[in-house]
Amino acid sequence: MENLQRVTSLPKNMPTQMPLPKDLQGAQKLKWAPFAGRNLSYFFTYMHLRETYGKLYEKLIGIRFTFLFVEGNANKWQMYRASSESERLETFVYEKTKDAAYIRDILQRSGNGFEKYRQYAEQKRGKNYAGANTKELADALRTECHIYLNMLVGVSCAIIFASALARRLQETVPEQAVAQMALPLHMTLPLEEEIAFWKMVAQLQKEKIKKIHDVEKPPSPLKSAIQAHFDAYCWMDAYENEPTWKMDDLVSRINEALEKDGEQKVHGLQARHDANEKLVHDTAKKYGVSKQQLAQFRLAMYYRILGESLVGLANHASAPLFSAIAKKLLLPRNQIKWFSDEELLGALDGTLQTDELLSRLPERRKHYVIALGEKQVHAFQGQEAQAFLDQLDIENPVVVDVKEVKGVSAYPGKVTGYARVVQHAGQLDKVKTGDIL
Repeated sequence: MENLQRVTSLPKNMPTQMPLPKDLQGAQKLKWAPFAGRNLSYFFTYMHLRETYGKLYEKLIGIRFTFLFVEGNANKWQMYRASSESERLETFVYEKTKDAAYIRDILQRSGNGFEKYRQYAEQKRGKNYAGANTKELADALRTECHIYLNMLVGVSCAIIFASALARRLQETVPEQAVAQMALPLHMTLPLEEEIAFWKMVAQLQKEKIKKIHDVEKPPSPLKSAIQAHFDAYCWMDAYENEPTWKMDDLVSRINEALEKDGEQKVHGLQARHDANEKLVHDTAKKYGVSKQQLAQFRLAMYYRILGESLVGLANHASAPLFSAIAKKLLLPRNQIKWFSDEELLGALDGTLQTDELLSRLPERRKHYVIALGEKQVHAFQGQEAQAFLDQLDIENPVVVDVKEVKGVSAYPGKVTGYARVVQHAGQLDKVKTGDIL
């Protein structure tokens, strides 16, 4: 969070054809297409583009996007990428994976970022900011952003890195075999939660409990077990802008599960995991994949999934801090993330008035664009946002008759979950943790 660049914006009431800032003019030469759509906040987006894509990518993997932009329009979030930029970055990473030391370094630094955030989030559990002054809240926000960003860059890079390692394997191993070896090196959080859930159900069944009628007044050991499970996993589906579990929902899930055989479910999940482990090692042995190459590929796959889950933890862990900041600045809690970290820090430090913040909100909520240029980020809203888009060559999504989709699976074997049909990248916000794409 050092040496923060001040956001630039075009003058109000600017003509549509007004030249872009020099830092962004190269974006006019590229062909742009929708890349991903999610329900993410302005706060997250601004910081992510400025720090993760703008700085930390280069520090971690040695290269960064030159141009990238995100559009928010009537609460719809859409990232756009230029294919030439994506290919440039992916080719660079692919070539670098010839170096074993580079792979080890990336994986170690990513893992450190994940672990530090998990420890930080655990320390923050139940933290109360009541009575904190503006300086203390500002310092807490800076710390939150710093630790969060070092985790977030690992999330983003893990996708590119796992793909590069898969591509490397496919030089000597059939594509289907690579998919069979794509089992994460460690048990993923969704699977860990599912096994823990069914173990809890099995224990309740041993105690002859048929149904939980009131979560506030069950036997003490039962209440403790349910509360412990809720505390450990309630954030798993809460991707950046999503709500955490409600206790009533967990109780309903338990009551439904009590009609099934909990022990059998646990056995089935563990047996499936063991069978997939055997398949991985048998496949690697068949095609002569070294233990090191296999472990690195599987660790990258694990980080790819872990990172997605930890974004939910970050959303949950930071909620008390954002509530305290909103209260201190007299801002509505549900609007706090419509402002960037720089704006919130300015308001806490006294260099930006709350009235000025609120004056930016109406146009920003209607339409905004955050664009990464060659050196810094630029934020536009309202007419300025449309004026920026009008100067770019943006492809419209095209629906084609797809007969077959190929790729590397994140988890081989049978799974249970809601199936989500996604016809193009702009619909990725339909997919939640635990869903089947």
